[in-house]
Amino acid sequence: MKEKYEDHLKRRILILIIVSLIAGLLSGCMGNSIEKRKAKAKELLEKEYNESFTVTDYIERKIGEDFFRVTAYADNYPNIIFSASVDVYGKGISDSYGARRICDTISKYVKSKLSYLNRDCYVFSRSLIEEMYVENPSVGIEELKSEMQDRTVDIFVLIPEEANKSIVINESMFADLASEFDYMAGFMRAYLVNDELLNEIQTHLNKNDKLSYELNKELIKLDGYEYYYKNGVLTRAE
Repeated sequence: MKEKYEDHLKRRILILIIVSLIAGLLSGCMGNSIEKRKAKAKELLEKEYNESFTVTDYIERKIGEDFFRVTAYADNYPNIIFSASVDVYGKGISDSYGARRICDTISKYVKSKLSYLNRDCYVFSRSLIEEMYVENPSVGIEELKSEMQDRTVDIFVLIPEEANKSIVINESMFADLASEFDYMAGFMRAYLVNDELLNEIQTHLNKNDKLSYELNKELIKLDGYEYYYKNGVLTRAE
């Protein structure tokens, strides 16, 4: 009994040593300095897009992962925060910059189409596959089809509650957009929100590339409208 226990203990110690050695080797691939890793991410991004970037945050990898994460923004687009994953050898990067740029273009266009409301709506869009390859992030709305064919994009429209009590959210708000975006699919959501929640969402998205789970839950609780669009057809989501 004692021998079995000792053998079991030795095996556990050996496993821990091996895991520690592997972790040490991986962390040493680009050195232990967080600043060095952030610099590598910046280098890879600038090589990929031929733009200048600022890397803001470093997110340590989890056990078993062979990559680390950073958040960043292009210096010419400081309002577009995105995430990127860099392999520990510093040879490859996967990021959501292209998708975020495209979504920003979509959001601005949707807001312009809703200008008849005469209200300062807050619009944001998100691709369900954020880290998708986008050949030309600076593509305009007219050429959007070339980059977004068969892509999935959710569109959110937040309307300040107090200032817009007379506004009726209905299908007509999105029908024309669904027809124009016949090459994409996804959800179009509209909510009347109070100033506090609106400010909280705006502040969060100024620092993060995704809406947090908690804020998304707050939106779902509201009386809003949700439609699904595909092939130019708009359907009320159940």
